[in-house]
Amino acid sequence: MSAIADTGEGPGSARLPGHSEDDEPLIALNDLSVQFQDRHRSVTAVRGVSIHVNAGEVLGLVGESGSGKTITALSLIGLLPPTAVVRGGSVTFEGIKLDQRGLRGIRGAKVGMVFQNPLSSFNPVQRIGTQIAEGLRLHRNMSRSASLEEAARLLARVGIPEPHQRLMSYPHEFSGGMLQRAMVAMAIACQPALLIADEPTTALDVTVQAQVLELFASVRSEYGMALLLITHNLAVVASVADRIVVMYAGRVVEEGPVIDVIQAPTHPYTAGLLKAVPKLGSTDRLLSIPGQPPDLSKGVVGCAYRPRCPISGPECEADPPLRIVSGARCAACWKAGSGRPGGVLDAG
Repeated sequence: MSAIADTGEGPGSARLPGHSEDDEPLIALNDLSVQFQDRHRSVTAVRGVSIHVNAGEVLGLVGESGSGKTITALSLIGLLPPTAVVRGGSVTFEGIKLDQRGLRGIRGAKVGMVFQNPLSSFNPVQRIGTQIAEGLRLHRNMSRSASLEEAARLLARVGIPEPHQRLMSYPHEFSGGMLQRAMVAMAIACQPALLIADEPTTALDVTVQAQVLELFASVRSEYGMALLLITHNLAVVASVADRIVVMYAGRVVEEGPVIDVIQAPTHPYTAGLLKAVPKLGSTDRLLSIPGQPPDLSKGVVGCAYRPRCPISGPECEADPPLRIVSGARCAACWKAGSGRPGGVLDAG
């Protein structure tokens, strides 16, 4: 796993939009750039990303596959794969800048994570109870018997029946929904201040998705946790999040309160995502964003969204910075906040 470089003050280290000096975020990732390289090519998967999560809030991190959402989240807890090369970035937790040792200290204890595929996240040859109890022994210094008893309580807390018997089950003996619940039990075992959920409902049917989201709301209410929800589902974000960050081609392109962004997006990419959401009872043709995301191995010149953007112009040949549009709203678009008649939702 790769460490986050301690770069000090850099281009992305300014106070984040909508944030004052007196309002310190729970966790903040500052000016992260991550590159993957093999013998043939190099790909900069994340380019100068800065995000923060406030205590107790729900932040939705949104974007299509390959936009850099998961790499950004893994960077927050120092779980980048060995092939990742960090070109810049720093993490602060409760105002303290962390090195790799500091990231290990908060991982599992103060920050829990629910991974995208729970079946591949559990060790297939160890029992569920053993895997949940491991973190309790490590971070809460529990005995083996006490940690297993607490693991059973946690399984009951997330709605798994006959928890003491289920402690002896192997991952393949759980259904997808039950395994996701067991992953949540493991993530909240040490009552972390932040829970990161990476596409937690992707492989589940609609009924189980709703149950898992209700479970997140319940444990957040009980423990007062913040939640970083990574998803491509804007409907989920609109229903649970306080604030939204939209990523495209390894960059943050829009950020703001979820109601404001959903009702009046300031970046054409966000507007395109919203127009592509199916509407119940609508007979209109479902719209889609034309074209494909850029090949990051070939580099990006100017605005990465320009080839697909319905309102691009000559100014878009230069890379737009992420800038404050109004209040807590910011966007990486030269035309954001320009007062364009009809707004970006009418574009295209």
